[in-house]
Amino acid sequence: MRMIFSFITAAAVVTAIPGPLAHAATAAPPASTQATRFHAFFATFRKAVLTNDRNTVAGMTRLPFVDFRAGYHCEPGDAACTVSPDTLTSRDRAAFLAKYDRIFTPAVVAAIRASHVRGFKPGDDDGEAGGPIAKGEYLLDAEDVGDQRVFVPVGDSWKLARVPFYS
Repeated sequence: MRMIFSFITAAAVVTAIPGPLAHAATAAPPASTQATRFHAFFATFRKAVLTNDRNTVAGMTRLPFVDFRAGYHCEPGDAACTVSPDTLTSRDRAAFLAKYDRIFTPAVVAAIRASHVRGFKPGDDDGEAGGPIAKGEYLLDAEDVGDQRVFVPVGDSWKLARVPFYS
């Protein structure tokens, strides 16, 4: 009984403390919690891809899905840019589903099956030229960079978002 009282008293004292501790409940979750949530998301995403559940995969994708490979993407307002008709960029769900087999090639599906994903690596992904992902993002780390895919945090979850850019 004494232990329960001590716990309740400690909880009341912590909630009454003003300043930085008062805001701890609204701070971003620790990286380990984010990693746990990403891997839970990825397990569902992986199952959807491996069972060819295209509608679920489309729902787990941020649209527009953007293909940043050289020659497959133009920045807004760049009138001189010509985009390859083979781009994987999909502005809406219908376009994403129409390009699904080109977005999820056998090599991409193999990387998903093997769960070849990694989070942001300080020193590699934030160097002078930058890497394929930013802090908080995850990379489907396929052998060929054209088969890599990026997952971005959206609210409390993640979404497939793009083919990465390499400079």
